[in-house]
Amino acid sequence: MEEDKINWNEARSKSFNTKQGTNRIKVFKETYRGIPYEIHVLYNSGYKEFREAYDNGMWATLEIPVGMEELYKAIENFIKNAGGYISDDGFCYHDTAHSYNYNQDINTRIKEMRKQAHLDIDYFYKYLEKAGFIMQGIKEIIDTIQKDTQDTQ
Repeated sequence: MEEDKINWNEARSKSFNTKQGTNRIKVFKETYRGIPYEIHVLYNSGYKEFREAYDNGMWATLEIPVGMEELYKAIENFIKNAGGYISDDGFCYHDTAHSYNYNQDINTRIKEMRKQAHLDIDYFYKYLEKAGFIMQGIKEIIDTIQKDTQDTQ
């Protein structure tokens, strides 16, 4: 994976602007099942002292790629309208700054964000598939009603 090739000492000295802030090092952008996502590593030198909570001041986040906000909002609305659950943070947004991530190294945190992205996207497709079955059922009902109406005329 790409994160295995990152020189963390070099990467910590760099910063670039994103919509989300300037203390981020973008690890990679990937598309899974047609849905793009990004994983960022955040670094804050002030967090180095919190060794169990952050790996040398670093943690990982799952992010919406710039320009994909409308797609993500549409997916969130679809899942909610289909009866699914979306956290307050939204579709495909997670981070590893939690107590259950304590003592994880940054590579483990990155892999966790990748796994979470795939789970969220699979969850969307599960609801999309259900919607397809519902639409097929509606079509069958309408066809039956139309047929019955024609037969009685």
